[in-house]
Amino acid sequence: MDGDGAKAENATKIVEPPITVPNPRNIQSTVAQVTVASVPGQSKYVQLLSVIEELGRDIRPTYAGSRSSAERIKRGIVHARILVRECLVETERSARQKLILHFSILLREIEFVVEQRRNSHFR
Repeated sequence: MDGDGAKAENATKIVEPPITVPNPRNIQSTVAQVTVASVPGQSKYVQLLSVIEELGRDIRPTYAGSRSSAERIKRGIVHARILVRECLVETERSARQKLILHFSILLREIEFVVEQRRNSHFR
């Protein structure tokens, strides 16, 4: 029985990091308080929310005939399209990294189980 207890103590448990998905409504309400540099993984997303917020401010003046607001909206849409593409690239890169992490954890767990079975067959 002491041998089994020692095996349990030597077995390392692999803990997966939690995956967090930001809620856009929560981030949007705090965009004014967050600086782009303070959120390294979400900087493009925060920039995109800021651009969308600026676009919203120019809608009414554009309907009222403001040419400068219409020009700002055009530039904002171009900027937003670029940021959307960059956000997609960031998201794909992050998903790929998480997938690699999960596969490496799974591989370690499989190696551990194989080693345990190999050791139990030799006894």
